[in-house]
Amino acid sequence: MDTLDTLDNAFARLHLTDVEYASGSTDGLSNHGPMAVESLLELGGEARIEPFLARYERRLRPLPLPDDRAPTLGDPTSARAFVDHYRAVFMRGDWRRPLARVLDELLPAAVSGAAHGWLRTAHAIRALTAHDTPVRRAELAFGLASWGARFQALPGSPGLRPRRGLDVTSALAEVPLLPLEARREASLIVDRVDQIAEVVGFVAAIESVDFDAAPLEDSISALARAAARLFLATPSQRFIYLHAITATSALRLVWPVLGGDARRQAFAAVFHAVAALHATHGEPTSRHVIGEGSWPLREHGAPSAEAVRAAAIASDDDHDIKLAAAVLRENAIAPAPELLAAAGVRLGL
Repeated sequence: MDTLDTLDNAFARLHLTDVEYASGSTDGLSNHGPMAVESLLELGGEARIEPFLARYERRLRPLPLPDDRAPTLGDPTSARAFVDHYRAVFMRGDWRRPLARVLDELLPAAVSGAAHGWLRTAHAIRALTAHDTPVRRAELAFGLASWGARFQALPGSPGLRPRRGLDVTSALAEVPLLPLEARREASLIVDRVDQIAEVVGFVAAIESVDFDAAPLEDSISALARAAARLFLATPSQRFIYLHAITATSALRLVWPVLGGDARRQAFAAVFHAVAALHATHGEPTSRHVIGEGSWPLREHGAPSAEAVRAAAIASDDDHDIKLAAAVLRENAIAPAPELLAAAGVRLGL
């Protein structure tokens, strides 16, 4: 079986399952299986896909039966309706043309489902760009469905009133944080993000970023590094900043299919999402590490890229796999010890 069949067969198995699953009393957890297996291929771990799936499928629930309802943005119960809707949209013709229209609708809510709708869609786009097959078109439909069903728009418009020269890391450092005493107990990331409207000054902060301060490709690297430094400096919120790293690097997966304006829109949406995650989960004591050259070097050594790759391939944890793939992707473009250190902490290296 070649790599094409391996990934298509994995997607086909996972398309028998719902876009979310339940863990104990907590519902609304995203199905990470497709993202993890696509990342395993990127890492060179094709042989690990079958054993990973054998374990991961145990936590998943079957795909709901079709229904006749029209899908509604932000309604998790309409996920199956979204799957069928997007399947109809993308199964024929040039999938790139309708994709532009759908992304225009969904990108203002890139944070939806802790950014997993965006992430699953991005991985699907990369797979589909490599090989156009029906099952990969279906995976694009599943990714967009999980995004639409958990649609969670954020206030403000990033870069609307730019302050000249304010790059993304400087702008992120100015994002105000939800006061610790105001934070309600939340079982899901999306529940805490719901409090973003309570963050005084959030809109002004994200609208002041200047996306022309640096080339967008460099800004992706800078934002990923800032998220890695926040990961290292904020032990209580590492799971949150893990998602900030992977959501940022997912821009690389869609870059080849986006034009100039669409790239800017996608980057702005991801910056918006990362800023919202930081505003609702960050700690005041970690703000000083956002700037370049300020990561806690004394506390965290950086493992080699090969050590990160080997540990991730051997892991059964979906987040380990996705984080390692994102870190190695970014480190290959712009080497940075904080990226490898973040993966090392997560992987126990």
